[in-house]
Amino acid sequence: MKTLTNAKNPIVISVIVPVYNSELYLDKCINTIIHQTCRTIEIILVNDGSTDRSFEIMESYSKIDERIILISQSNMGVSAARNAGLNIATGEYVLFVNSDDSIRNDTVEILYQHALSANAEIVIGNVLFCYPDGKQVPVYQRLTEYAKHLQLSGKQCFSQLIEAYAFPPLVFLYFAKRAFLQNYQLFFDENIVHADELWCVKTLIFARQVSVLDFFYYFYHKRQAKIMNFDFKKHRVLSLVSVGRELETFAAELQENQAFINVVGYVYVRIFYIYHAICRLMAEETNEYKKYFMRLLEKKYPALSDFQRQACNEYFNKGNSLFRNPTLSFCITCKNRFEQIRQTLPQNLKDNSESKEFIEFILVDFGSTDGLQEWIVENFKTEMEEGYLKYYYTDELQSWHASIAKNTSHLLANNDIVVNLDCDNFTGKNGGVFVVEHMKKFGWNRTVLHQFGNDYEDGSYGRIALSKSNFLYLGGYDESFEPAAYQDMDLLLRAQLLGFSYFNIADKNYCNALVNTKEKTIINTSSNLSWNEMNQRNYQLSLQKITSGKLQANMDNDHIGIIDYIYTLTGVTD
Repeated sequence: MKTLTNAKNPIVISVIVPVYNSELYLDKCINTIIHQTCRTIEIILVNDGSTDRSFEIMESYSKIDERIILISQSNMGVSAARNAGLNIATGEYVLFVNSDDSIRNDTVEILYQHALSANAEIVIGNVLFCYPDGKQVPVYQRLTEYAKHLQLSGKQCFSQLIEAYAFPPLVFLYFAKRAFLQNYQLFFDENIVHADELWCVKTLIFARQVSVLDFFYYFYHKRQAKIMNFDFKKHRVLSLVSVGRELETFAAELQENQAFINVVGYVYVRIFYIYHAICRLMAEETNEYKKYFMRLLEKKYPALSDFQRQACNEYFNKGNSLFRNPTLSFCITCKNRFEQIRQTLPQNLKDNSESKEFIEFILVDFGSTDGLQEWIVENFKTEMEEGYLKYYYTDELQSWHASIAKNTSHLLANNDIVVNLDCDNFTGKNGGVFVVEHMKKFGWNRTVLHQFGNDYEDGSYGRIALSKSNFLYLGGYDESFEPAAYQDMDLLLRAQLLGFSYFNIADKNYCNALVNTKEKTIINTSSNLSWNEMNQRNYQLSLQKITSGKLQANMDNDHIGIIDYIYTLTGVTD
């Protein structure tokens, strides 16, 4: 191991990079560090038992840059690798970088200068989530809005970030004074996966002076998501439970110190955020831990304010909501498509009739003149009385517009999950149960489920399921589009760029549709364009908006869909 001893250029920053099997990304990561505008840095690369070419790459860089220090150890995990780097670091400040990420070339210079001017032990910056298609998303937007070169004590900063729902549990956003970390023995717990959660809370609270800087210096590269197997999910759940217990112990220690009494309640808010995260990850395995968190909630802590109690309850209830089966709404829209819906609707109602207690069908008729309303009245009185089928009629949409129509039906849905069901589509036997079970498996409140049969001509591409709250967050389908085409693809792209998990299940038992043509889908529009021309125009508009960072649709509209003059068979809707 070599160290730098040039007295003229003392090491001011230690950049610590834990490395495990990162051969595909390591060159970019190291290059963004060695080309920093601040040259007085040491770069500690910790090989954590890599089995690919990572160590070879690290060695090649160490031969051309004397600032690089290599450590090699058996595979002990990222926390152990970070600790190994901390133990030999000599810089005044420390910055952590993941081996598959990158940073701006002026990162160290700006963070260090700001730390000196603010006399800060911690400087918190910001991150862009980078996707394979080149999009960069500021996920911690609230942190950006909150950060106005703010300078506070760590206790004040932690409290205010929690209240602003802007606390970032990301190690790489904490530019930390090394002497401060050593003084408080702020190392990483090597026995848990989510050590960041624990370390960030403690580090922030103990800091004498913290500065929050509106500076996007870190590029967190989102790779293709992998489905976690049961054992790994279980391990993550156990680690999060350990974090919760450690935070409870930490809160109890703080409560014994009058100087920290006001921050205790905010630690409990974070504990219940952890509970919500556990439930999102694996609700089916969380019941055994529910009593522990319930006991915490029932305790009366004098430090808890009204906000803190409300936030704890909110996270607890959100977590508990994942224990029940979510409810589902199939959302159907049509205008003069009676020939199709007379075949699909009876079959779909029959195929899901065993699950009426948590499934509904929303059918919105946009001024059909082909006898649809009369047929509904004659044949589905019982289903409507039960609330299993809800039929709405409006003539406010003079000509067909797919985005407006779909947004209207989704707004009228009453249940947790909304599924777009084109009027020529069949759900399949117990198709609603099929969707619910898969949404639960993947985490229904963070997943977009696509039932596309992998054939663009089979009519299934629009079968998209997601939670209604997430649908509204996305802004629904883009109503600035041409009347038809590409609105489904656009919704899926925006959802993924905003961090939702995407899964496609091409099970032919559950994504069948009647034979249809593109000409039929646009027959009721007012456009003179062909379907392909509309598709191309909408693609270009979607690309333009996404490239400019507009990932939520219809943000300039007062509302989405049609909200006035919508009738049921008994009168106007509320």
